[in-house]
Amino acid sequence: MRWPTDVPEHELRGVDLFVPAAAITLKQGFGRLVRTRRDRGVVALLDGRVMTRGYGRRLLAALPPAQRAADLEAVRAFAVKELGGDAQG
Repeated sequence: MRWPTDVPEHELRGVDLFVPAAAITLKQGFGRLVRTRRDRGVVALLDGRVMTRGYGRRLLAALPPAQRAADLEAVRAFAVKELGGDAQG
């Protein structure tokens, strides 16, 4: 899924429709990754606007509760501990 890129947030038409649709799609992907309490995985949102724009904050608020990380080292540590990977690379 791609965010609209060339238009400032206040000029986005239909952002009130786009965010709920994007949230549903993201929740579905999250749900496919984590189906039981024992399941572990990583959902990566690599667009910095998710943290800085109003629509990004609304999207994050719609997600199920989960640990969040803002840097790759935290994700690597999670992979080693929870997924049993060596997390090299």
